[in-house]
Amino acid sequence: MITREEAMRIVAGRFVPRGMVLDDEVLEDDDWYGISWFEADPWERETTPDGVYHPERVVDGVPGSVLVSKHDGSVRVVYPSFFEEELTIFYTMYNAAHPEEREDHTDPLPDDAPPPIRPMG
Repeated sequence: MITREEAMRIVAGRFVPRGMVLDDEVLEDDDWYGISWFEADPWERETTPDGVYHPERVVDGVPGSVLVSKHDGSVRVVYPSFFEEELTIFYTMYNAAHPEEREDHTDPLPDDAPPPIRPMG
């Protein structure tokens, strides 16, 4: 079994680009550690310290995290593409660790409420 600290060393030594720092939070499930990195300058990150999200800073094809197997230390790169299995695994772990950040997409109207009336025009 690979420990969290060993996984961090693997990632720091092989995957973190220049000008980036490892995230302190390591996600995990039964099989994987999810380790990400971001810009050392907080004002250059996807979400700046003032809470503003900058989607233009996400570059498709450029990884921002990896999965490290707890069993053998193998690594799978997580690309920011919704069609990649690694991204699904990573965000499943993230959502489990941060349930308060999940948006509620339920319909606020009760089941027996009539549909809203929209003006014609």
